[in-house]
Amino acid sequence: MLKKCKYKFEPNQISIYPKYTLLYVFVILSIVLMITSVVFVFFATEEFSMPFMLQMLGAVALTLFVIFFLSSFLPALIVAKNQIVFDLRKSEIIQKGLFGRKKPIRFNEVSSVVNKNRGIQVGYFIELKEDPYGKGIFLHQDTNEFKTVVLPAIENAIFSKAVFTPERKAEITSGKFEYYTFKDGKYHIHTNPFRKFAVGLVVVSLIFLATVYYYFYGSAGDKVDMKYMFISFGVLLIVAGLCSKKGYFDPKQKELVFKFYGIAFSRYSLSEFYNFSITRNTTNGMYNGTDVKLLFKKADGKIKESLELRDFGKTKGIERFIDETKHIVEKIQNKQS
Repeated sequence: MLKKCKYKFEPNQISIYPKYTLLYVFVILSIVLMITSVVFVFFATEEFSMPFMLQMLGAVALTLFVIFFLSSFLPALIVAKNQIVFDLRKSEIIQKGLFGRKKPIRFNEVSSVVNKNRGIQVGYFIELKEDPYGKGIFLHQDTNEFKTVVLPAIENAIFSKAVFTPERKAEITSGKFEYYTFKDGKYHIHTNPFRKFAVGLVVVSLIFLATVYYYFYGSAGDKVDMKYMFISFGVLLIVAGLCSKKGYFDPKQKELVFKFYGIAFSRYSLSEFYNFSITRNTTNGMYNGTDVKLLFKKADGKIKESLELRDFGKTKGIERFIDETKHIVEKIQNKQS
C-alpha cells in the first residue's frame, strides 16, 4: 500500500501526487505510543476502581489524540493535497498544495530527473539548472510503476519541449569576485562562520556571564563553583575561536591557509588539489546548510579534506563560488599571481 503510485495522465498535463513515507512513521509511532500508554496506566495504577480507570483512560486517549493530530493527521492533511502538475501547453511545472501554489518552473530550467537519497526522502527528484546543489523537487518514491510508466512520460514532456540555453559562466576572469577579496597579495575567502556558530556563541556567553554573576554576587549558599566558571569560559573561547576563522589562498606559497585567532592553524598545498567536496547537512531530518571543502590527493594516494571554505544556507550561490575558487586555484597553480 505504501508503494502505490498515484498519478493522472490528461491530454495537456501530467499530475503526480508525491508519497511522503515519513508521515507513515509518525502515524505508526502515535499508535504505538497510544497503546503503550494505555497499558502502562493499566498496570501502574494502584487504584483499580472502574470509574477511576475510565477517567484515566479517557485523559490518556484525549492527550494522545491531540498528539496524534498535531504530529500525524495535520501534516498528513497538508501534504495529502500536494500535487505536481506538468503543464504541456505552457511547458511549466506547477506545485500545488493546501495553501496555494508556488511559482511555476519552466521546463528549460530543469537539468535532470534523478533518483537520490535526500535524508528524510528517498526517490526521484527534479534538479534545477539554477540551483544544482539544492534539494530539488521531490516527485515520488522509487516504485516500479513510477519508474516504468510515469517517469518516461515526465522526461519526454520536459526534455522534448525544453529549449536549452547555454549554461551561464561566472564572469570572473577580470577579477570581479563575489566570494573573495584580493588584498595584500592574497585571495581572502568571505567565510561566514557566524552562520553556524552565532547562536552557540550567544548561549555560551550567557552561561559564562551567569556563572560570573553567581560566583561574585550570589549568596553564600547559591555561589557557583569556580570550576564551572572556568569550564564555561573555556567553551566560550573555543566557540569564539571557531567564529574567528579566516581563510585565504596564498599565491606565493601556493597554499590554502586557515587561521583561528589570527594564528595559522591548517595549510594545504595547492599542488595536491584534487577536487571539491560538497556536503548537504541535516539535523533530525531538517536541512541546516551545505558545506564546500577542497580535497587534496597525497603522493601515497590518500585523500585529505580541507576545513570548510564556506557554509551555504541557500545553495544557489555554490556554483558561482566553485567557479571562482577553481579560477583562483588554477591561476596559482599556473604561477600567474
